[in-house]
Amino acid sequence: MPLVRIELVADSREHGRRVLDRYRKGEREHRLEDEVLAELALRGFTPRRRPRLTGISSANPPLLLFDTDVDVGTVP
Repeated sequence: MPLVRIELVADSREHGRRVLDRYRKGEREHRLEDEVLAELALRGFTPRRRPRLTGISSANPPLLLFDTDVDVGTVP
């Protein structure tokens, strides 16, 4: 099953760390997941599962890295 990575810009490094900590505790940030799903739709993908936060980048500004399994029939 194909995996698509979506990168969202974090407000700050502290914000990125707080979001990552929340996901590690099993909590979710619905606003961010909705942004990821909207970006997937713009790219023509249909998600099979909810997005997973896999980490934050060391870029400036930091990027939140979300991976999402997508339906094979929708891969462009």
